[in-house]
Amino acid sequence: MKLSDTLEGKRLVNLLKRDVYLSWQSILIKSAALSAVIIVLTVINNMGRNPGFSHLINFALILFLVGYVITAKAFIDMHSKSRAYEWFMLPASILEKFIVRLTITSIGWSVLFLAIYALSSLAGEGLNVLIFGYRHTLLFNPFAFSALKVVLHYLITQSVFLFGAAYFKSGHFVKTSLSIILFVVIIAALAVFIGRIFFFQYYEEIVKPIYLNWENLQYDLYPLLKAVSKVCKVAYYVLFAPFFWFLAYLRIKEKEVKNGV
Repeated sequence: MKLSDTLEGKRLVNLLKRDVYLSWQSILIKSAALSAVIIVLTVINNMGRNPGFSHLINFALILFLVGYVITAKAFIDMHSKSRAYEWFMLPASILEKFIVRLTITSIGWSVLFLAIYALSSLAGEGLNVLIFGYRHTLLFNPFAFSALKVVLHYLITQSVFLFGAAYFKSGHFVKTSLSIILFVVIIAALAVFIGRIFFFQYYEEIVKPIYLNWENLQYDLYPLLKAVSKVCKVAYYVLFAPFFWFLAYLRIKEKEVKNGV
C-alpha cells in the first residue's frame, strides 16, 4: 500500500474544507456568542474595579471548557446510526479523517479563540473607557508567552477528550470527565497506600500517621523526586498527547471494521 493511499495532501485539505463548510454557520453563531460573553465579563469585572481580574485566567477557563466540549463531539458522526455509513464512506482514509478532526478541535479552535478573545477583550476594554473612563490595567496579548503556554497545555490535555469522543457512543464529555476523576482518585489512593508502605520510617508518630517529617523526607528523597519530576515532564510534554491520539485512531479503525456499530 502506498503512503498516498493513506495520507495525501490534496485529499486532506479537501476534507478539511468540507468539514469547515458544513459547520461555518454554527462556527459564526458560537463565535458571536463567545464574543458577547467575553465583552460582558470584561465590563462587569471592570465595574467593581476588580483587582483580581485576569484576562489570561478568563481566556484559559473558556479555552479549556469550550474546547473540551467541542472535542468531545469530534466523532459524533461516527456514532450516529444515520450518519456513520456516510462518514465512513467519504473518499478519504481513516487517518485523514482523524487528522482533520484533530486539527479542527486542537489547533483550529485554539487559533480561532485566540483571535476571538483578543478582539473581544479589546472591545470590552474600549467600552470600559467610554462608559467608566477607566479600564483593566493589563490587556490580553495573544502572542505573549503566558497565553501560548496555556494553548500548549490545552493542545496536550484535549487529547484525552478526543479519545473519549472516539471511545464513548454518547455523553462523551460527561463520561470522559467522570473517567478522568475516577482515574485521579484511584491513582491518589494508590500513591497514599504505596507511600505508607515504603516511607513508613519517615512518620514521626504512629498515633498520628498523617504527620510526616517533611524535612528529612525531602532531603533523603531529593534525587529520586528530581528524577521522577523530569520523567513526568517528558511523559507529559512528549508522550501524553500522542498516546491518546493513537488510542483514538485505533478506536476509529475498530468502528470502521464493525461498520460503525
